[in-house]
Amino acid sequence: FCPYVQRAKLVLAAKNIPYEEIFVNLVEKPEWYLEKNAPGQVPSLEWIESASKETRFVPESLV
Repeated sequence: FCPYVQRAKLVLAAKNIPYEEIFVNLVEKPEWYLEKNAPGQVPSLEWIESASKETRFVPESLV
């Protein structure tokens, strides 16, 4: 359970925004994930060409 992920999912559901949820091993983060999100934090939002890497701002970037 991650409160940051739950907040992001609540906002996505409330705004009826379709999304793809990808689970990442938090102990051994895959290289492709670290290339997109160097700090390796979750959640990470990738929206077309931009990305939000600061976990606490993911829900705010959906508003």
